[in-house]
Amino acid sequence: MLDLVYILITLVSFAGLAALVGVIDRRLGEPADTDVAPTQNEPETEPQAVSR
Repeated sequence: MLDLVYILITLVSFAGLAALVGVIDRRLGEPADTDVAPTQNEPETEPQAVSR
């Protein structure tokens, strides 16, 4: 009976770890608000030289 308890604790621990990794991965995969890459609506332009 005690073996079954240890097996269940192990399975719950691994499931919790997998859920935590999934949450972290999902949050890291979101684009940041400070992302300076052009979006689909913004055309890619090369920087222009500034004349003084």
